[in-house]
Amino acid sequence: MQKWICLIVATIVACTSTTLHALDLSSLTGTMEVKFQPMQSAGIKEGCTLVYHVVSQDYAYRKGNLIALAGNIAYMRNRERSNIVLSFKIGMIDSSDPNAKPEPPFFAYLQTPHGTTTGSKTIQYDSDMPGFRLFVYQLDGDILKVLEDILSGAPVTIGFNRKKGGLDVLVPLDLQVVESTIAADGSIKRRRSGEMLEQFAVCNQEVTDQILKHLKGK
Repeated sequence: MQKWICLIVATIVACTSTTLHALDLSSLTGTMEVKFQPMQSAGIKEGCTLVYHVVSQDYAYRKGNLIALAGNIAYMRNRERSNIVLSFKIGMIDSSDPNAKPEPPFFAYLQTPHGTTTGSKTIQYDSDMPGFRLFVYQLDGDILKVLEDILSGAPVTIGFNRKKGGLDVLVPLDLQVVESTIAADGSIKRRRSGEMLEQFAVCNQEVTDQILKHLKGK
């Protein structure tokens, strides 16, 4: 996660006389990469994840400074392996401190054109990865709408706040960005593909089939 902040800042310093504070930082923001990763245990498909890295600006708490967000969106079996849940992991890091470590938000959610996770029953807890928080949702009507939008390639927005009652920071997430590179002039080139979402969809069906098979075997 921190590498994107470091690469962007280093490129600006090396390739332009413009200071970071005088630069239009909005040109440096956006999704940097999304990777599909399956979750398996003893050869059995346990879940499907889209791992993301995105750079944005925080006007609510950090005066527009660059921040990097990382985490994943997962379609997975619950801990009891009796049902399927959607989970959302998120951690953030600030650009203003070169020694900053990831920190979790107070609250975070996903928003798509037809749904949001904000009103659904949620279990949240700190991840086993320091600086990250995990939000786990049952597959109710709203969550299914969010999932359908994700699979269709619709725009996704990450919303988070840093304190109770604080303003939400809204960060666009493009789940079709495979990778990003930083050119010599500091511009960012993104390669997009629907392949990750296709892999995610196939994996989701495999996990669903595993659950149905498990329930029939009881």
